[in-house]
Amino acid sequence: MGQAAFHKKISVGNVTDEETPEKPPEEEMHELPATTADFNAEGDALDDTDFRTEGSRSRIIGLIDWSVSGTLNWEPGDDGYDTIQDAFYNRKVIWVEYDPDGSGTHALGGPVVVESFSQTGGVEDLETVDFSLLSNGELVGVE
Repeated sequence: MGQAAFHKKISVGNVTDEETPEKPPEEEMHELPATTADFNAEGDALDDTDFRTEGSRSRIIGLIDWSVSGTLNWEPGDDGYDTIQDAFYNRKVIWVEYDPDGSGTHALGGPVVVESFSQTGGVEDLETVDFSLLSNGELVGVE
């Protein structure tokens, strides 16, 4: 039996201290009207094999990097859009929360910088915004 679609939620909010960013209060988080969203995490694995190693490689576990990207439909006065736009143009750290099923149970989040922010739309057509948010600190489970 197939799985029904989930109500994925992407929310953003301003942090008060960029040096030690913490999740803003829930009432200060703004859901993005995203039509697509992707979460990506990867960790470095550095090859440290030397000539004494026999039969297999050895690795040093490196740092974790993560990002959230997606597309949203622009709506005038949308607080989530305004948060991303302000963070991009003023080069500010914000908090993002990625919730794959909308329940809050599986949500991940952390501080990010806005790497890219672009708008596209035809005359008398829907305006869309593509965004890319790069980690600027630890990824945490969100409650």
